[in-house]
Amino acid sequence: MKILIACFLFSIAKAHISTFHIPVLENANIFNQMIRTNLIDDVVEFHTPAHNEILETFKIQDFKQGLQAFCMPAKHECFVSHLNKSHYPNAGHMMEGFAHVWNNGLNWMTSKNTQTIQQRWIKTHSAIPNTSTHINKFLALHGFPVYKLEKIPDDAVLLKDVSHRRDLIDADKQCAPGIRPIRRYGYTKTGGCDWLYFCPTSTETSRTQVKTNIGCENKHITDQIFYSCLCCPGVQLKHNCLFCDEI
Repeated sequence: MKILIACFLFSIAKAHISTFHIPVLENANIFNQMIRTNLIDDVVEFHTPAHNEILETFKIQDFKQGLQAFCMPAKHECFVSHLNKSHYPNAGHMMEGFAHVWNNGLNWMTSKNTQTIQQRWIKTHSAIPNTSTHINKFLALHGFPVYKLEKIPDDAVLLKDVSHRRDLIDADKQCAPGIRPIRRYGYTKTGGCDWLYFCPTSTETSRTQVKTNIGCENKHITDQIFYSCLCCPGVQLKHNCLFCDEI
């Protein structure tokens, strides 16, 4: 409780820039997630330490531009992608969520009663889009190679194994005559995640009053980075595919 009260008071003192340190309990591991909001520029930053199978991640989201970037120091890589505003609250709604945390005497987040959202990405060779000053400074600070991420199809077929090895593909393999390979996706279990206390608002209007409903919920949003393979129909293991593109 003391941690959240101190952070909330700090946010008032800083006016439009607020920093919160939120204790999170995930699978018996406790860590502190940092969230910083900038109300004027509508920018949100995260720092989530390594925990369980999740890598340490630094993230910045620019809601005016609709882009986000995140960096994983352990991989020496940064990524830029479009921002899904239906998954993340903007700076103002984030502040509103933490006001409810403080008002309700909650002092940490847990996986209990939490909605998990998986964001599934693939690295591409595409050019990095023009990014805002905030994102440019963020990427320059980390100094890693930057890749553009694109969302994999909702109906993507996933491989069953998640091997990191690249020497298992047989270049001489081919599908049966007249059979075309299909694209499948694999996940190497190296990604990041964010924990949010999200309070979306809705307004109901009647003849006598206007009522605002606020429904708060915990959200656990994961970023999973996939690779793609060309495989013959029916193949479910990476080492039986024809080719895998792991940038």
